[in-house]
Amino acid sequence: MWFVNEQHQQDYEKLRRWQARREDDIYFDSALYVLAAVGKEQISQYIDEDGIHFPDLIEAAAPWSTSEKGMIYLAWELYNGGPSEGKWGIHDIFGRLGDPWERVALGALKWRYRLK
Repeated sequence: MWFVNEQHQQDYEKLRRWQARREDDIYFDSALYVLAAVGKEQISQYIDEDGIHFPDLIEAAAPWSTSEKGMIYLAWELYNGGPSEGKWGIHDIFGRLGDPWERVALGALKWRYRLK
């Protein structure tokens, strides 16, 4: 798996502490990989044994950059199909991403859908 930098990998490993209860949960794990790339420490506040609380995370991310929000919406989409209202489509997400996040996003899509 490719990481933006060492911090991305460390953040991913920290977020994966909730993965222990979810054996081979590709939905959860691919979302964590994307969220870790955002590099915001407060993201971990929205993850617990019940899952990822995306509506609250989106609210907290209101002042963040559109790229950061795009990554959150991508993680949400990978996790469980995203929100029913206010949904960002793939064109909305990728239209806001630059390097290296587009590389993370493509890697997460490959991982989530088990593509080679």
